[in-house]
Amino acid sequence: GYGFAIPVDIVKKVADDLIQYGEVQKAFLGASVNDLTEEMMQSLGNMNGVMVSNVKEEGAADQAGLQEGDIITSINGRKVDSRVGFDEQLSYRSPGDEIQITFLRDGKSASARATLQNIQGTTDIYRREIFISEALGAQLETLTKVERDLFRLSNGVRIIDSGSGLFRRVGLRNDYVITHINKYAVNDPEEVEKILKAIKGRVIIEGVNDKGEPIYTSFFL
Repeated sequence: GYGFAIPVDIVKKVADDLIQYGEVQKAFLGASVNDLTEEMMQSLGNMNGVMVSNVKEEGAADQAGLQEGDIITSINGRKVDSRVGFDEQLSYRSPGDEIQITFLRDGKSASARATLQNIQGTTDIYRREIFISEALGAQLETLTKVERDLFRLSNGVRIIDSGSGLFRRVGLRNDYVITHINKYAVNDPEEVEKILKAIKGRVIIEGVNDKGEPIYTSFFL
């Protein structure tokens, strides 16, 4: 979203996060925004901003009272004139940071304070937990809340590295998300290992690939 020029403050934040936490602490408002059309800007007296197109339930925006159709004009007093500018403002922040949002609703100016969340939908520092399964010869992790929302899933376990074990043999590659094993919903990597170790017979794995496309795999153990 920034072309070839990334603001140095964002680079510094990313570097500091990696050094201190081992993960970039990306902050989420829990709302999707779109650029305003020329007609919309003219109707607002050539005022710039971005329109809220979607508000995630229980996300920071939802808790702050933002609604679809609101037009965000500034964050912490800094004008927001495009979706890229909106994303940039959030890139400087971390989960748990509080921001003040100025917006228009029904032509009237209003403001709200929102506490930004992490990829799991909490305000804590996010620490990635990867489960290494020697039995399956693979690395797995629980799907984050942001990813569940993106794929419209209620649960899931991602294959980080399919290795050379069972998943590789049956054709399940990296980034495949397992949602069900023999119709049983899974949301924990250790649970996936336990179920597959216990099955003797036919196995049906349901899930989605990295594009969100449903894929079903059947095999025998």
